[in-house]
Amino acid sequence: MRKNSIKNQIKKINIMFSVVFLFVTFLALVISYMVMKWGALAETSENTTMIIKVLCILIFLGGVPLNIKVSNNQLKRIKNDYPLDKKITKYWEMFMLRMAMYEGISLLSIISYALTADKSMILLFVILLIFMIMSAPTKRKIINELQLNNEEIDQLYNEIS
Repeated sequence: MRKNSIKNQIKKINIMFSVVFLFVTFLALVISYMVMKWGALAETSENTTMIIKVLCILIFLGGVPLNIKVSNNQLKRIKNDYPLDKKITKYWEMFMLRMAMYEGISLLSIISYALTADKSMILLFVILLIFMIMSAPTKRKIINELQLNNEEIDQLYNEIS
């Protein structure tokens, strides 16, 4: 039962990452197409565009480091003496929050691009995609972030292979 539980948890983490990543990427492509074809979806003055741009940049500059700090704090709370299945469950909880924060900032940049057609919003989005890719839940990343010992690494590879 535990073996299946760990395997299912890892599968859920990977599916969730894929869904979030593909969703924001697809949405960005659709909105980019719409903006290229019809222009900005709202008529905004230069001042309004600048305000939206500054707010997005500030949210990006505050949100990304906050996301990293919160994720690291949650990882530190996962005790070394927890069994592997509990560590993976705690990792799932941390990873959901990490992806939700990246997704929220990504959606803000995509919506801002749709409203203003300001290409710097696409740049913010691309940077966020890079952060998402760097957070991809590979086996190696999970092992490093959870600081698994050799026995747990063997158990993880045996149970999900």
